Amino acid sequence: MRIDANQHIADLSDLISLEAWNHKVLVACGHKPLAMSLATCIALENTGGTNHLLGVCTTASDTLELLEGQSGSVLVMISEVLDDSSGLELLAGIQQQAAQGRAIRTILTLEVLNRQVIKQAVRCKPNVLLCQRGFQPKVIRHALEAIVNNSAYIDPLLLHILTGDSPSEVPDLSEREIDVLELVCEGLSNREIGRRLHIADVTARQHVQAIIHKLHVRNRTASAAEAIRTHLVD
Repeated sequence: MRIDANQHIADLSDLISLEAWNHKVLVACGHKPLAMSLATCIALENTGGTNHLLGVCTTASDTLELLEGQSGSVLVMISEVLDDSSGLELLAGIQQQAAQGRAIRTILTLEVLNRQVIKQAVRCKPNVLLCQRGFQPKVIRHALEAIVNNSAYIDPLLLHILTGDSPSEVPDLSEREIDVLELVCEGLSNREIGRRLHIADVTARQHVQAIIHKLHVRNRTASAAEAIRTHLVD
């Protein structure tokens, strides 16, 4: 698969648009390539460049230490897994600093998508809660708009997992529908699915509609949540 890296970075840089909020950004992520990718997008942001990037950490301890010396507003982008602990534990430490009047906003990204983990994450009260699967620019836009507007945001996929009911029986999906469903879970559009599977866009759309019907859900986001929650896809 060929990825247009320049366009991808340009899209993310455009969405990040850090000029609006005057936050510095701290990336706390145990997955080093992802951490550096996020940091690169922030550093390439035209209006602020590296001035907006506070730092990149792979451990909770380093993140909290770096936050200690900051007096301005900080946005911390946190992954669920860190080298020395979890993103949930880091959130607890950040909340203690925020309770002292520090202007700290948080985005937590989950890898494990089940109700227990999501409920625990909600209790930790991040400003934005996202899932790593299907991490798309439009989701990032909603997340950052929530930060700018000082409001909360939860990925619709996570909300559906929290509130959806388990099906009474396993749906009868074909192998091709499973292939399509996996790509839906990654957040791909019908056109992108068609290109990945070398099928027509209209065929991809028909498969998605069939999947939604068989899973007894309302839309593709709900079908992805149902697939993850019931282990139809890994």
